[in-house]
Amino acid sequence: MKLCINDFEGPLDLLLHLVKTAKMDIYEIDTKYIIDKYLEFIESIPKDDLDDASEYLVMAAELIHLKSRLLLNLDSDSDDNDDFTINSEEDLKNKLIEYERYQNVTNVFKELEEKRNEFFTKLPENLNIFVDKKEKLEVTHTTDVSNEYVDVGDKINYYINVTNTEYFYSGLSELKVDLLKEATKDAKDRATGMLKATHNRPGKIQSVNMGVFQITPVDSTNVSDMGINDTSSIDKKVTAVANVVFRIK
Repeated sequence: MKLCINDFEGPLDLLLHLVKTAKMDIYEIDTKYIIDKYLEFIESIPKDDLDDASEYLVMAAELIHLKSRLLLNLDSDSDDNDDFTINSEEDLKNKLIEYERYQNVTNVFKELEEKRNEFFTKLPENLNIFVDKKEKLEVTHTTDVSNEYVDVGDKINYYINVTNTEYFYSGLSELKVDLLKEATKDAKDRATGMLKATHNRPGKIQSVNMGVFQITPVDSTNVSDMGINDTSSIDKKVTAVANVVFRIK
């Protein structure tokens, strides 16, 4: 089957597809084979599509750089080039593992969003605003003069009773990437502060493990290991937790 760039969301999506197509374990990929397959795909892109393939070409440059290092048997820590983000097989593997985690999380949120779309909620309304306060409803067949007239507003309130209103937030899937980026950035700032006294600084990210999301009322300080999904308030605060491991420079 012939592939095109429109079949993928980016170069990492393409690389992950090549790994899965080759039925490889993502932790033990044949780097040279995957690089060759990726470059074959780049060569097959029509010239008219090159303007839309800029990010794919950038990744191709990264992979050619990595392949040259592998052919020269250069260690991952020797002569690192700041112009490239992939200087070792470990760097490539970590990027693919991190992307696969994001992809899995995206699928989970898509399922939750589809389930949430099956529910419809409506805020309670005060129907008294539609009633003329002077309008009265006559009750017939009564002998008690004091009950001859009944307020229409009271009549409506008697029959309509809205309870247990819940408020769900359905936009989490759009926020998840930004939240994870902010959590990762915060982790790097914290690591920088911790290492300052040792005259070291955090280097490249080794791994990122995403924790649970806390959806709470704005002023709440509650935290749960299982995550929180508050439905009692309209205004909500969404918090993401990430466990990030850095290489120390």
